[in-house]
Amino acid sequence: MEYGDENWDNAIPGMSSPTLTAVPLTRHLGEWSSDPPFDWLLDEGTNLYPIVDSEGTSGSKDGGPAKVQDDSWVEPEEKGSLIDLPQITSEKDSDRDDEMGDVDDDDNPPLFTDPAEDEDAIELEFLLAVCPRRNKRSRGGGIKDPHPGDRRWQSKRLAGRVYHPAADESDSEDEEIVNEGGDELEERREVQQDNEWRLVNYSKRRINKLLRWHGVSAMEEKDTHLDGSESELSDEDLPNWDDVIADFAMSPPFKGMIGKSAKDGLSGQMATQFAKDHCKAYRAELWNFPIKGPRNKIPSLLAKVRDNLRAGGWPDRDCQSMAERFRSDLIDEKSIARVQRLGSLQSAMDPDHLPVVGLKDSYKAWRVVEDTSVDGAGMVPERYNIPAHREGEVPIAQYQWFGAEVVSPVYRAGSETTYNNIRKVCGILRNSLRIHKPMEVSTGFHVHLGHKHGWALLHLKKFITLWSLIEDTLIHVHRKDRGAPRMARWCGKMTERSKLACAIRDDNTGVKRNNYSMMRAMASPETKARYNALMSKYVLINSVDEQYQEFIREVWEFTKIDDLMDAMAGSTEYYGSSVGTAHNRLAARMRIEGDKKSERDYTMQTIEIRTMQGTCDAEHIIHWMKVLERIIYYTRRAGPREFSKLIQEVKGNSGNLKGMLSLLRVPAHTIGFFMDRTNREEDWFIYPDRDYVDWDQPFMVRGHEATHGVQYNFVPLDMSLYE
Repeated sequence: MEYGDENWDNAIPGMSSPTLTAVPLTRHLGEWSSDPPFDWLLDEGTNLYPIVDSEGTSGSKDGGPAKVQDDSWVEPEEKGSLIDLPQITSEKDSDRDDEMGDVDDDDNPPLFTDPAEDEDAIELEFLLAVCPRRNKRSRGGGIKDPHPGDRRWQSKRLAGRVYHPAADESDSEDEEIVNEGGDELEERREVQQDNEWRLVNYSKRRINKLLRWHGVSAMEEKDTHLDGSESELSDEDLPNWDDVIADFAMSPPFKGMIGKSAKDGLSGQMATQFAKDHCKAYRAELWNFPIKGPRNKIPSLLAKVRDNLRAGGWPDRDCQSMAERFRSDLIDEKSIARVQRLGSLQSAMDPDHLPVVGLKDSYKAWRVVEDTSVDGAGMVPERYNIPAHREGEVPIAQYQWFGAEVVSPVYRAGSETTYNNIRKVCGILRNSLRIHKPMEVSTGFHVHLGHKHGWALLHLKKFITLWSLIEDTLIHVHRKDRGAPRMARWCGKMTERSKLACAIRDDNTGVKRNNYSMMRAMASPETKARYNALMSKYVLINSVDEQYQEFIREVWEFTKIDDLMDAMAGSTEYYGSSVGTAHNRLAARMRIEGDKKSERDYTMQTIEIRTMQGTCDAEHIIHWMKVLERIIYYTRRAGPREFSKLIQEVKGNSGNLKGMLSLLRVPAHTIGFFMDRTNREEDWFIYPDRDYVDWDQPFMVRGHEATHGVQYNFVPLDMSLYE
């Protein structure tokens, strides 16, 4: 079901309302080595009551489902000294995951599993056109805007600089310098490197400021080095500094102090105080000069100081001394102001972020980083529809690009507030910037899945089991290239590219041995037998496709999160006769540490899903997040009977995307989006341009929905087709 939806029967067709039961669990206090866990409540006796439920929603005392409003957790009502905590389960399912049984005691320590505290964080990757390139191969030569009709931002300051050759383009100027010999080529490349460093830092600040101007809590990275003089942002109302300085008047200190500096130093004290006072004056009257004023205007200010002092009768020697002190104080003031400004920007906090103990500040607000892998390489002319009037152009070489990654704070999963924040950010970016339409290569969209109170070992075993069985089918909600062999290095399948998979079945003996040796020791035979018994509660192994059975058995035999995560890390180099140092990354990248329960102090404690292509279509993103939320439901909240039933039915829906989405009980509207015939070709998702970008209109349109135009927004006509 969709969390917070009061109407279960309508939310999930074919599923009846859940039953409610309250199960107190008796445990003597002496069994705890310290205070009882915070996620359990103690009554006046010795009974511990879990604040959890298998469906993740607290119920009301009359047996009805609790109502969740405004994405907030509704506390249960009290009965005397004991809080009544009914547990929602699937129909007739009494053996819940959160019940302390004698088999899965260790694998499943008590955790608070409220779905309102599930975590989502996203990473938007996109290729931003920053400025036209100085390109001799451009029609007409020189620098010009390839798309002058697009009024969205382009940097004029950065356009005239020299950069390294673009992808698929040699630099004729470099070739000329090489032929001439000498040190000119090295000097030129140093200039190119410096210009690209400036472009990267400027682009990050540009996106960051854009978000803040529109009310988004965005944080600047600590490696930002550019001051206000680098800014050319048209919506920043910067003054004409020459006019402001010329109009500024100040009164010199009292003339009676003139001439005493050589004898008693009073002029030195006076100069210090003068500089401090007038730095404050400049801050108040000169448009915050210490913060925004460019350094190249400081000489003009010093001349103004000297002129004012001379007009007051000061001798040249003292005028110069005072001006120097003023200069020193002003530079110090600018440095302090900049540190304070960056400090405030680096401590931004989104009011909608999910408060989590130990969460790093960098995950409490939106932030912008560079992704060097997002470079447009591979977008050769054959990937574009190039009209006749642009014949001969190399599209990717017409602009200087920035590979951007915009990272969200940790938000509540399944929350409409979260969805609206994503819509807002996507709209801001697309309304103001030229962002390349989704490409067949280079960019991806990543979702981080977690929970405020972490993961139990049992959760992770269930996730790996389910994901490994549905991964081949689920990849078809995305573009065809996301399932291509070349993507395996970055989005490898769990049952093929993990250390465990390679240790079990890799054809290359060296790869197999190396991956097995890097895995930590697994369980003893006795422990394996116990864990096989636990697995049988959740997975009828004979109902699983034979090719996955050994892999799943091995997963359930791990006794610690650390060991399991080590086995599920990307394998070492997959190809060739020798094993290299490079590692594959899995499509479901698990960065979690702990023993039986995850420990947030060490890592992000999330599962990063990397399968989707890069896009700034918020509705597309949200539909994919809703699919993942259903997977997390089965991972964290489905009891043994419900989970086992799902696993048995997976095999029958293998290769059937609509059937698999229905089996996971994904909302009908989301199924409709992915199965709509305008979005499908050869059983893959496809864009209206059929994956050949129109070079006349290569950028995502304004708005937060379909990247190719409002006419492609999904409007279902008959939802019954998807139920």
